[in-house]
Formats: sequence, structure tokens, C-alpha cells
Amino acid sequence: MAYLTCLNLDSDCMTPYIRTMLLGVTLVAALALSAQNDCRHQLQLTPFTADGDAIDSPEFYCEDRKSGVYYAVSYNDKYLYISLDIAGLVLQNQIVLTGLTTWIETDEGKKGVLYPMGLPASGRPKDTYTLDYYIGAIRQNLPERLAGADRLALINFYGKHDTVIGSTRNPGGINAGIQLDTVNLMHLELALPRSAFPGMCSGPLTLRFETGGLGRPTDLRGSDAVGQNPGVLQDMTLLTRASRERQVRIDRYLDYASPTEWKLTGIRCGAEP
Repeated sequence: MAYLTCLNLDSDCMTPYIRTMLLGVTLVAALALSAQNDCRHQLQLTPFTADGDAIDSPEFYCEDRKSGVYYAVSYNDKYLYISLDIAGLVLQNQIVLTGLTTWIETDEGKKGVLYPMGLPASGRPKDTYTLDYYIGAIRQNLPERLAGADRLALINFYGKHDTVIGSTRNPGGINAGIQLDTVNLMHLELALPRSAFPGMCSGPLTLRFETGGLGRPTDLRGSDAVGQNPGVLQDMTLLTRASRERQVRIDRYLDYASPTEWKLTGIRCGAEP
């Protein structure tokens, strides 16, 4: 029992030297475990299917503070796997409306995977009224809409700058999947074959994520309060009910007007196969 008592770092029977030594060993072990569980490069030991189902995704996730997205990156000798958990409703809607491009940046250049592809530019909302309608429609059947996202676009592949449209289920190729779970958490997965990205695993790489933007709404007027240019009417209490409702729609639209971007640096996936 006395021996067990001395395993307590606060115990009086432990000399300062022994206490310091054990603290050092504990710190080294914690750092080693942290390195093994780094969200940017985890060894994927179990089979992984990029279908948007989080059941087989990596155990350790980290938060990207800029976007609020939780992420995990893992790898094996054939693939680099990317898992994203997206809780923000605005970002979810923006991804469904305008798509999400994952840029893989290496010393060899950069390639992009657009998935999901979003709505074609001609079919996106152009004004504040239409955006409200689209958002309502999207949220009503979002799980089914995501389940039908079976196409992706490849950018800067095959030595071309032209976008190549393909299936999310390519044997030996790039696979992708996205789902919405029962608590409205969007889970997106990508499986990137190492053979398709020369030099990807020879050193640290950067992953950059970028949505599209809707641009300036067509029903915007010069007197509308927008961002840092509040225009004529700054005090909401001075506006009529119709004007206040209009201002709310404009403010909501501005959340979607510009692309949302974030990036992960220092990604590693081991030596080239």
C-alpha cells in the first residue's frame, strides 16, 4: 500500500528528483501520443469507404477555428482520406448551393476536387427573395439531396485546366460521399489515391477548401445598409416594417455573397509508396 501511495505525484514520500523524473516521462509520453493522434496525419488501420458515413472515419478530430469545421486526415499506402464535420447551417447551405472545392497543393502544383458540385451558376438564387425560398427548399429534403450527390468535378487533372466531370465511385480513383446525420451534422469524406497526386506524400502539403459565392443580389439598392457601407438608413428603429424585413433578407444574403475559405497546413501522409 505504501508503494501505491508513492505513485501519487503529490505524495510526501516521493523525493523531488523522482517526482520531476516521472513528470518528464509523463510529458514525453503525452507528446508521443499527441503526435500519433494528430488530426492532420493519422495512419488509417481499418478499411475506409468515402460514403459520408462517419462510422469508419478516424477517431481523432480537430477544429479549424476559422471555419468552425471539425476535420481529420488519415492515410494508408494507397490513399489520403479527408473527413469533415460541418455543423454551421449557413456553411452547409452554401456548400449545397455553390459546391465545395478541395484544393490539394504540393510542390508539383495544385489540383482541385469539386464535391459536392452545388447548383449550376444559372440555377442559383440571384436576389434576396429567391435565396429565402431556396434555403427553405434545401432544408426540407437535405438528406435526400445529399444522398443523390453522385458526381464530382476534377480541376487541373490529366495535364489540362479543363474541368472533368466524373462519378464519385471510381475504382482506384477519387471517391467522395456526403451525408446529414440525425442531429443535422454534415459529414463529408474524400478518398484521394496517392498515385493521382505525384509528390503528395513526399513532404508536408496544404489542403485548401473553398465554396462558391452568390455575388451581389440583383434587388440591392444604393440606399440599402450593406456591410461597412451603411448607406442612408442606419438605425433599424427608423425603418418601416417592410424595410426592416428587407434589411434582414439583405443581411442574410450577404452570408452567401462571397466564397468561404479555410485551409489546413502541415498535412503528412508518410513516404511515397
